[in-house]
Amino acid sequence: MICKVYQPAVTHVARHFSQLSRYGRGGRSSNSGLTVTVFGSTGFVSRYLLSELGACGTRVYAPFRGDELDVRHLKPMFDLGQLGLIPFHARDRDTIKESIQHSDVVVNLIGKSYETKHVVPTRRTDGKLSRTNFSFEDTHVNAARTIAEVAKECGVSRFIHISATAANLNSASRWSKSKAEGENAVREVLNDAIVVRLNTVFGPEDRFLNLIAEASKRLPFFPLNQRWRESGSTCLRCRRCEGLACTYSELRRVSRIYF
Repeated sequence: MICKVYQPAVTHVARHFSQLSRYGRGGRSSNSGLTVTVFGSTGFVSRYLLSELGACGTRVYAPFRGDELDVRHLKPMFDLGQLGLIPFHARDRDTIKESIQHSDVVVNLIGKSYETKHVVPTRRTDGKLSRTNFSFEDTHVNAARTIAEVAKECGVSRFIHISATAANLNSASRWSKSKAEGENAVREVLNDAIVVRLNTVFGPEDRFLNLIAEASKRLPFFPLNQRWRESGSTCLRCRRCEGLACTYSELRRVSRIYF
């Protein structure tokens, strides 16, 4: 029912606004003339990216899964008509195409830190039963490849894929290995894609400083490894979420970059 309500309306709005040129002074109530689709728009970093894009008058499509109430917090970041919320599924090429076909730039921020599982196994497209909803490979590799393929079909001018500094094909971690495989999958489809390897990000809703703060609050002590502390092997080059969002916003103007 959600798709029947949203998709025709979004398509009509997209066709109407595609005929408009750039106007305004560059603020939130302006039109930058650029249309961006951001996958993974309900995540921690993406909400700051959307706010940055909305502040400069960029029209944004935000594909989402689940209930429409989960993305209501994104609406105040944009002027009226500048944000399109489109239901989609990572295994449904038609909904991905609906999200991309009117955009100039596509940003893939889809990722997960752990695999979600069901109590009851469900049957996958290959006929096998699985308790895993989306594995690391489904999220970081298959979904990224599908989005890149659809973006290429739609003639998107710029594709930005967000990866991680820990991406390594030879890593023992399935998460790190899947991140590297996702980069390669995107490069095979779009060799001029922009790949950003992201390090630890901190901010109000992060899983880094908040975890440390919560542990310090509940425990009478905070554990530190003396050897790691002296060797400096645990040092991190963190980025604040707002500054990272500004960087991502500026990537739409460059041709190719690799962090």
